Amino acid sequence: MTDQERNHTLEKLATIRRLVAEVRKESGLPVIEAMMRICEGHVKWAQWSLAEGERYQFELD
Repeated sequence: MTDQERNHTLEKLATIRRLVAEVRKESGLPVIEAMMRICEGHVKWAQWSLAEGERYQFELD
C-alpha cells in the first residue's frame, strides 16, 4: 500500500467513525447504540493497523 493509498483509506475510516458516532448519538435505540459502539471499535482497530492513533507495545517477562 502506498502512502497515498494509506492516507486515502485513513480519511475514509475517519469519515466512517464520524458517521457511526452520529448514528449512535441520534438513534435513541439501545440496540443501535450498542452496534455503533462495536462499529467504532472495529474502525479504530483498522486505523491502528494502518499506524494511526496510539500505539501499544507489550513487554513479555
